[in-house]
Amino acid sequence: MKADFPDVKYTVVPLPAGPAGKGTLAFSQCWGVAQDSAHRAAAVDLVKYLTSATQQLKNADAFGVMPSRTSALAEYAKKYSTAKAWADGTAYAQGPVTVAGFDKVLTQFNTDLTSLGTADPKKILGDLQRNGEQALTKGD
Repeated sequence: MKADFPDVKYTVVPLPAGPAGKGTLAFSQCWGVAQDSAHRAAAVDLVKYLTSATQQLKNADAFGVMPSRTSALAEYAKKYSTAKAWADGTAYAQGPVTVAGFDKVLTQFNTDLTSLGTADPKKILGDLQRNGEQALTKGD
């Protein structure tokens, strides 16, 4: 937000709890090393370096991403106190929904979020709930 929308005033807060309790999404990255690579040892060393707590905190500074290592999360939350809700949310976060047809639900939700400044948040979340339940029931 600071880089792309420096004049926007915002606050990060947890999503309201739903019928099943608290919920949020988390996205991570993964690294793979080919078993038969001629440079396997060097590739493993690179992955170890990129996933170290120190490097993940540097990535947070450089790119604004939250560390995926729990060992770096407390320091991240302390340094970026405005992102504490995100850091706290990792305790109950789940990965993205991969049910067929759910991409349409998420696309609509992302579109609705662009009008958050003038729209009714309860309506946006209500539409997400309704559309998501329909997609999960249909499964297509």
